Amino acid sequence: MNSTALTLHSNQFLRELTTECLISEGYDPDDGATPPPVSKFIGLWDTGATGSAISENVVKTLGLKPFTTGIVNHAGGQAQVPVYMINVTLPNRVTIKAIPVSGAQLAGADLLIGMDIIGLGDFAITHPNGGTKMTFQIPPTRDIDFVKEINETGGKSKADIKQQIKNLTKGKRK
Repeated sequence: MNSTALTLHSNQFLRELTTECLISEGYDPDDGATPPPVSKFIGLWDTGATGSAISENVVKTLGLKPFTTGIVNHAGGQAQVPVYMINVTLPNRVTIKAIPVSGAQLAGADLLIGMDIIGLGDFAITHPNGGTKMTFQIPPTRDIDFVKEINETGGKSKADIKQQIKNLTKGKRK
């Protein structure tokens, strides 16, 4: 599988990470069947959620029917919820096929993108210049380790290292 990625960047600090996503009833696009209707929704990326969830708006818009029920743990305790099978296409044009999601009451988004989706790739959040940058790629290809980076550079930033190299290069030219 070729890597595909998406990056969300804001010059301001973001307290929530949201992206547009396409959702349809779960199906296998490779089996030649006519695809079900697809609609655009807002997805909220949530590393604290083990599983993904959809709002009642998604259920009604797409006419989804649950295939089972499940128990979810949340801040208020536990609840038995309907479980639906959906396909999700992320902004990087990767479609997650036939993923089970819980029905949930969501505010500000119609899809909660949990670790069941995030864990399929590499995910990073940084805060350059007080802003927010989130990047995600599938399949995973990197091992990001800030401790290792600091140990290897002696705690210096890339800008410091570039300047140090520039200074050393100038010294050799004289």
